[in-house]
Amino acid sequence: MALIKAQGLVIKSTNFGEASKILTVLTREFGKIQVAANNVRRGKFMRGAQIFSYSNFALFKGQKSLYRMNDVDCVEFFDPLRGDLEKLSYANYFADIACNITGENNEDERLLSLLLNSLHLLCRDTVSAKKIKVVFELRSMTAAGFMPDFSGCCDCRTERNIASFDLVNGTVRCGNCIKVAPNIAEINDTLRAACLYITQADMNKIFSFDMPDELLDYLSGVTERYAAIHIDKRLQSLEYLKKILGGV
Repeated sequence: MALIKAQGLVIKSTNFGEASKILTVLTREFGKIQVAANNVRRGKFMRGAQIFSYSNFALFKGQKSLYRMNDVDCVEFFDPLRGDLEKLSYANYFADIACNITGENNEDERLLSLLLNSLHLLCRDTVSAKKIKVVFELRSMTAAGFMPDFSGCCDCRTERNIASFDLVNGTVRCGNCIKVAPNIAEINDTLRAACLYITQADMNKIFSFDMPDELLDYLSGVTERYAAIHIDKRLQSLEYLKKILGGV
């Protein structure tokens, strides 16, 4: 049985037996995979097999889609997340989204890069967690095939006087073309421009935009609703995040 090497981030961990885990790992080489990791709840493998550990894995391909871990070496532990409940709650929410929007063995390095960048920024405190959330929600939906079109009004194509965002279809309309429909969010030209930037900017520049806190708070609610509609699943991690933030 050939040994397979992969580099990936543990995004979910489930205990089984006395010392083992089933890990969900988002890898560069194979996308999302399930890994049976024996005897990792203690001993030398413990650090590399914890959630939010970015590690080099040595694996054997098991039955069906399950891999069996032979060795693991932690590259990045994201230690600041583990001592801060708010940061950890954001990280859990991002990982939950990633876990739900990608199928097993579907390679997509964009999503892994987005998640790693988001975790690094959460650790460094150089970008607000609310901005990271907005960017992650929009870019993860883009990676999942739900890229919204903020280029202009979907009816008349004007880029001015944008008034609404259709959360189902991912399109915007101007004040002259606006329609009454469910799942519509009010936006303006400033929000449209920010969202257009987020969905189209290079990965290393997606957080490089400025927005007043009040607008960012509002946009966070809009992108959260957009992600929820397309994930089509109630995420307990989001409910817990809101609880930690005091219902925000």
